[in-house]
Amino acid sequence: MFTILYVNYQVATALPRRFVPAATWIFNIAILFANELCNGYRFSDIASFILPPQTSKAGGQPGNWGDWLDSYGGLIPRWEILFNICVLRLISFNFDYYWSLDHKVMSAVEVC
Repeated sequence: MFTILYVNYQVATALPRRFVPAATWIFNIAILFANELCNGYRFSDIASFILPPQTSKAGGQPGNWGDWLDSYGGLIPRWEILFNICVLRLISFNFDYYWSLDHKVMSAVEVC
């Protein structure tokens, strides 16, 4: 999640201004499709990518801490809906930042 936030922030601030709207939409829609196609982000896949494989669990079956995290439903079982809303907020941030570059500070109150 932090990687998505960081990349989205970089799209808004580091790219040349003329590419920000298209890059914002392309990146965020790609994230939504990736989330849908992969059924979210499995901790077991992330753990197996980051860590070397473990020999066995107590029962003799292979596994890692990601399997345990995936089995825990969490407080919000339908987190995908909130994730979609968060992606809309990321798009909104990028466009607010993009449009703010056109307006200079108008009063002393806004400077503070």
